[in-house]
Amino acid sequence: MSARAPGKLFVTGAYAVLDGHPAVVLAVDRYVTARVVEYEHASTRPEVVAVARRLDADVPAIDASPLEERGRKLGLGSSAAAAVAAAGAILAFRGEDLDDASVRRQVLDIALAAHRDVQPRGSGADVAAAALGGAVIVRKSGEGLDASPVTLPPRLCWHALALSRSMRTSDALDALATRSSEREVARALAAIAEAAHAGEDALQRGSAEEFVAAGAAHVRALASLGQTLDRPLAPPELDRARQVLGLRPIAEGAADVVLLPSGAGGGDVVLWLATRAPSDDELVALAKAGLEPLRLSLSSRGVHRADAGDAERKEMARTSRIPGFFKLSVEARRRAIAESADLNMHELDAAISHGGLDVSTSDKTIENVIGVYALPFATTLNVRINGHDVIAPMVVEEPSVVAAASNAARIVREGGGFTAEADEPIVAAQVQLLEVHDVEDAHRAIEAARAEILAKADAAVPGLVARGGGARDLRARTLGGPEDQMMVVDVFVDCRDAMGANLVNSVAEAIGGRLAELAHARVGFRILSNLCDRRCVRVRCRVPFEALATDDMSGAQVARGMEEGSRFAELDSYRATTHNKGIMNGVDAVVMATGNDWRAVEAGAHAFAARDGRYKPLATWRREQNHLVGSLELPLALGIVGGTLRIHPAARLALKMTGARTAMELAMLAACVGLSSNLAALRAMASDGIQRGHMGLHARSVASAAGATGDLVEKVAKRICELGDVTVDGARRALAAELDLPPTSTTVLAE
Repeated sequence: MSARAPGKLFVTGAYAVLDGHPAVVLAVDRYVTARVVEYEHASTRPEVVAVARRLDADVPAIDASPLEERGRKLGLGSSAAAAVAAAGAILAFRGEDLDDASVRRQVLDIALAAHRDVQPRGSGADVAAAALGGAVIVRKSGEGLDASPVTLPPRLCWHALALSRSMRTSDALDALATRSSEREVARALAAIAEAAHAGEDALQRGSAEEFVAAGAAHVRALASLGQTLDRPLAPPELDRARQVLGLRPIAEGAADVVLLPSGAGGGDVVLWLATRAPSDDELVALAKAGLEPLRLSLSSRGVHRADAGDAERKEMARTSRIPGFFKLSVEARRRAIAESADLNMHELDAAISHGGLDVSTSDKTIENVIGVYALPFATTLNVRINGHDVIAPMVVEEPSVVAAASNAARIVREGGGFTAEADEPIVAAQVQLLEVHDVEDAHRAIEAARAEILAKADAAVPGLVARGGGARDLRARTLGGPEDQMMVVDVFVDCRDAMGANLVNSVAEAIGGRLAELAHARVGFRILSNLCDRRCVRVRCRVPFEALATDDMSGAQVARGMEEGSRFAELDSYRATTHNKGIMNGVDAVVMATGNDWRAVEAGAHAFAARDGRYKPLATWRREQNHLVGSLELPLALGIVGGTLRIHPAARLALKMTGARTAMELAMLAACVGLSSNLAALRAMASDGIQRGHMGLHARSVASAAGATGDLVEKVAKRICELGDVTVDGARRALAAELDLPPTSTTVLAE
């Protein structure tokens, strides 16, 4: 029997929490694992031994290596997490359910007491984070602890940065213990306490800006305390980082970006705290200053069971198959998705309850803002890709798109799900060269300078190169005839997990002048191409005939009709256009939900469909033995960093929902949803006709427009479908009949 507990990051309230003031602590997705095993494998860690003694149990084995990096501790509270994991493993071994809130509270009390047996000066805040998970506001209360979960503001961005060396908290605490009565020390502690209360108030109000300001006040007070104690509590790397980033000295007051040491003694981890994410260039600068980016996210889970096969069980627990999902209330659907995708329910509610974007953020996103226009945020279920279940977030206004894609994905599951692959994330930077008098000589000169050009391209995007991307290849092409005297040079850039538009445009602008010199030409346009034909996704599925059957047609009949529909699209561009529109119904909805550029995706997809000079379908279907086989290929330049994700909480949540770890994984998901949408449309046309299912869902919108609310929406929708009168007037008559009112009265009701 095993249990896991997350590490923690202290944000505000260090020191102050020892005197009963609030502290804000984040549980992070690095875990300590405790296992109840044979005695000879038992841990010798004193806090774990103390837990076992309090529970009169054998001492568990402990693995705290995830809270280390390159052989050193990261300062993520490994001792607290170890105590919590040990208590959780012992109680789980005795049959207790760690998913029960009262049991987690029992784990917290046991681990807190045991931890204080070993470290009596500690606040216990790290123990609370490990036991409860998420973001927690903690206060000491006598010998106990008050711990309350809290939702971080949607616009708050935090990133963890690791120092290249360790710092000891105990040294700072020793210095404080001997001088706590001094006036200057007391004044600094009072300032830390004031910042702690300001941080708590900001979270209660949901204000990211106020919380960042509280973080800045905490850093100033911490610096003052360190100066008074003659022991710096903020590592010198912070000053270097502020200088290279051009940030104002923290002593000058308000700051848009705060670099905040986690914990009481300077900490091994520093937090970037702001209302925006750091740019690529800023990450490079931070690394040069001695602050390496550290991959940490908020862990919504506190202590939980984690036997030896935990990774496998976690993957198995992540299911996109939720029967009856559409029948649930919106609140129940959220709970089901949160559980299936391992999301924090508070985070989910905050991100998507009101469109995910406020007017203030919108005003900083585009020009001339007067409000926010919201679209429905939904999920496509049943998707299984390369043996793994995935939940697909979708933002779309058209009825039936989500239902059709979910139903088609369920059908595909019966054949084993989708198989997918994606090319490396290559995007072309284009430089137009004009007045090229000797094209052949220009080609030779550019080819001879290939290495120089690629190096110059890399120099324009150092952050991308640091993450493993950069320029990979170039080609020069002559455009038009001799009278045009025009060339284009394409430099192919690996954008890693970014969509890449800004990066690639930077490359194009950086190399344009040199290319013009080499070609003895005039430089023209310098910009990316959205035809990313080196960044394609390929998806395939095999559907058994029987899975396609309807009440009136056998699966073999439906499969034949679908193949005939596919051939129709292959031979006729008019049909291919609508065929591809159905594919993009699914693709675009995922692209929009995850904050990517759906217009660029549309442009690239349709250009790819016409790449041979005639517009063709992106997906085709063929019968093979007793299966219908679908294949889709299209270019997809998507990103999981930068862009809208920096400012849009709903986009960040949607990305987290997918579980995508790379841009290529996200692209595969979008393509699979696109093929699902195509399957659904072809199956409908090959069997019942496209209108039957579509109009059934459209009827609900019509019923609402006619004034129906609550349960009446479904009743009115059903009645107008049965009557074949899916119009607002028809819905008003149906609503009047349901309410036993005169037909004209519903016009007033609707208005």
